[in-house]
Amino acid sequence: PSDLSPLLLTLIHTHSPSPQNGSNTYESKEKMYNFLQCLVLSTITTILLAFIVTVIICRYHFRTIRKQSIATLNKNSQKKDQNAATTNDKNSLIIAFYHPNCSMGGGGERVLWKAIYVLGDLYRAGMTNINVVVYTKDALSKSYKDDLFQHVKSRFSITVPPSLPLSFVHLHDSVDTSETPKRQSMIAQSAETVKLAWKAMNKLTPHVYIDTTGCAFTFIVAKLLAGCTVAAYVHYPTISTDMLSMVFERRPSYNNDSKITASRITTCIKLIYYTIFAIAYGIVGSMSSLVMVNSTW
Repeated sequence: PSDLSPLLLTLIHTHSPSPQNGSNTYESKEKMYNFLQCLVLSTITTILLAFIVTVIICRYHFRTIRKQSIATLNKNSQKKDQNAATTNDKNSLIIAFYHPNCSMGGGGERVLWKAIYVLGDLYRAGMTNINVVVYTKDALSKSYKDDLFQHVKSRFSITVPPSLPLSFVHLHDSVDTSETPKRQSMIAQSAETVKLAWKAMNKLTPHVYIDTTGCAFTFIVAKLLAGCTVAAYVHYPTISTDMLSMVFERRPSYNNDSKITASRITTCIKLIYYTIFAIAYGIVGSMSSLVMVNSTW
């Protein structure tokens, strides 16, 4: 037994952690933590810098398009009316309405054309530096404007002032014109509106952008990237507290399938999805300088 003592002691000392080994382990963990911290910070910084650079480039890009738009609209106004007062490009103001379904006959369209009618009154009152534009998904035709004005007059009893410089930006080549509309989620619909707004801004960039469809995610393009002053009239919001309540109470409806209401788990998942979307909708909606509604929404 006395001969085994040195061997046992050696074995114990071999497997026992030395203070130096513990110190090395701590240092390696600290180095790894510092590395990860630096990696996260550098990634965030890179993303922020890329975002800032993207916004600056887009602002310059759309500023160039805005100057071209002003020159084109003023030139067209002079061709249309030789007696019209000459407007300096620097004093010109382009007011654009985002309303792809402007030829429809609903309440939202009535508000759109009433707003244009009021702008016509302002133009006749001496505000001759304005140019009004409507973004539409309707196809271009020779008689489009005359037919549309006749429809507005018969449907809403609103006569569009003929002296008002009013132009249309046709986006029919950028939308799905199939007779059977596809059923999409709110995220997919919002992504489509952002895509359409991007194409609209690239065709003509205004000073004032007015959304009359409730598509608040278009403000990302109009306000953040193009630098427009944004206003909105919300007839039907993309999401509302009524829709959240319907999901919470598990009531079957057009936006709440009975298959979802039958399960608490799917209801909970959808409620989380709706809540996140509503928060995002509120954030982008806050980019608007003026919001008008037709109810307590």
